[in-house]
Amino acid sequence: MTPDPSHQGRPASEDSAEAGELPLLFIAPHQDDELLSMGAAIKAAVAHGREVAVLIVGRGNKSVVRTRDLPVLLGYIPSEWEFARVRDREFRWCVENLGGRAILPSYVERLDERAFTADAVADFIRTFGSPEVEVHTLTALGDLNPDHVACAQAAAALHAEGWLTRPPRFYTHVSRRRAVEELGYAVAPEGRHTPVTRADQEPYRFTDLATERWGVGYRSVPYMFEAQLTDPAAYRVLGPSPHPALNAGWRSSTPSS
Repeated sequence: MTPDPSHQGRPASEDSAEAGELPLLFIAPHQDDELLSMGAAIKAAVAHGREVAVLIVGRGNKSVVRTRDLPVLLGYIPSEWEFARVRDREFRWCVENLGGRAILPSYVERLDERAFTADAVADFIRTFGSPEVEVHTLTALGDLNPDHVACAQAAAALHAEGWLTRPPRFYTHVSRRRAVEELGYAVAPEGRHTPVTRADQEPYRFTDLATERWGVGYRSVPYMFEAQLTDPAAYRVLGPSPHPALNAGWRSSTPSS
């Protein structure tokens, strides 16, 4: 597919006039997605004076870290609710560290991890978002995580039906960049002047049992955190949105963890 040349390589922060200075709403399927795939873009938007909020969709209750790593660290397996509460602290700390505003609906209001549907995510965005925002989220291309796919499809559908006034933007993690390119899409770095740093990752790395900081994000996907430090930009998929017409092509890509 040939990318739309009018947007190639232009970060959201540089499209503010074209977008009418709409607030930016970054949609994170789970705690740490906002940092790993969109962190540099969030920092760039904040640096350019844009209004930035980050909405978390999932409860974050099903990660293997809860039953694999935490029994060793804590001496017991925390409940899904307790686990999600600690992850929420990581998320809020991270978003505020990046300069954004965290939108954190209650545990009950959010979606169960690994059980998202595009319709459920669209309803969630309608409830906690606004039509007058520019939505940024993860691409479904090159990604087998069903929750990531549902968020991408929901954002695309909301724009296609006219509820969102601006087309959404889609990002991929640097480790999935090649998978997206192999599907025929170009990607461009954003946030080269506002790279994610080790300090930006600290909310997901820090461990202190006395204050219930368990470093869940890093324990879940350490290779993604390390890859981000090697290439700390955000990568946006260029061209018209592929998501309304997704076929099975992405299913052969490298699975997400």
